[in-house]
Amino acid sequence: MAAGLLASGQWDEGWNEYEWRWQAQDLGFRRPTSDKPEWTGQDLTGQTLLICEEQGFGDTLQFIRLAALVRPLCARVVVQCRAPLARIIASAAGVDEVVTEFPDRSGYDCWVSLMSLMARLGVTLDSVPATTPYLFTPADARRSWASVVPTSGTLKVGLVWAGDPKLGCAAARKMDSRRSMALSQFAPLAQIPDVTWVSLQKGPASKQVESAPGGLALIDPMDGVRDYADTAAIIEQLDLVIGVDTSVIHLAGALGKPVWALSRFDGCWRWLLDRDDSPWYPTLRLFRQERPGDWGPVVERVKRELTLVAEGAGDTVLCRSEAE
Repeated sequence: MAAGLLASGQWDEGWNEYEWRWQAQDLGFRRPTSDKPEWTGQDLTGQTLLICEEQGFGDTLQFIRLAALVRPLCARVVVQCRAPLARIIASAAGVDEVVTEFPDRSGYDCWVSLMSLMARLGVTLDSVPATTPYLFTPADARRSWASVVPTSGTLKVGLVWAGDPKLGCAAARKMDSRRSMALSQFAPLAQIPDVTWVSLQKGPASKQVESAPGGLALIDPMDGVRDYADTAAIIEQLDLVIGVDTSVIHLAGALGKPVWALSRFDGCWRWLLDRDDSPWYPTLRLFRQERPGDWGPVVERVKRELTLVAEGAGDTVLCRSEAE
């Protein structure tokens, strides 16, 4: 019920209903266990609030923007997240400290799950904090990756084609099979001249670079990537990121980079309905499937749009904010 309400923009009711997610054990959400009180809206004056990561990497990258809204209510904000996110999350406004393990009880006064902040703070469709960038590449990562993308005059495009297969969770694995593609399905893009392609793909699907479609030669720096701060440093050097609905899409959007997201037919609730933009990321354009499982027309549309960009067509934009 919550997903339907959120997708249709009924956020007042939808975010309250979303609190039932903890009962859906098949989805593998991680509810914190603590003997300290959960923050449900009570006074935080002088207190340290622990914000806990609970779902996928992309969810954390998307919703960490809310730390800036809750920070004025308390003395300090500590964020607990997994190690691959730690460096980039530390760059978010409102975050005083990042930890990768649940802290000792002396390290905080109360806690809240990251995605519960939407309901706690009463964020509506009209009040989404959508200013980007709200995440920033650490200086050391920027230095380490400064020369990974050629400085030629071609259009530089990052590509990500698959999510995490989530082998330990049947429901999540089924969803991932609907959102993910094979690199071979992007073969039509090889016909676009003057594009430098860069792989942003991690995980098992990254091996597909070795058998990339003819003409779609990708620079592949991802073996050396340790975390999302490294990925951010690569994205900074690109003109555009294209990919299926994964954490890399959220990272690019959070960095304020133009990003084209390819969405499955039964798209995630966060992308709402019947629109090709997003209130979350002003630089994002959505390319939606018109039929379940049919990526062909989506790739053809991307090809047409990207060809116009590569040719310098004046009325074609990389991102939605350019059209405002």
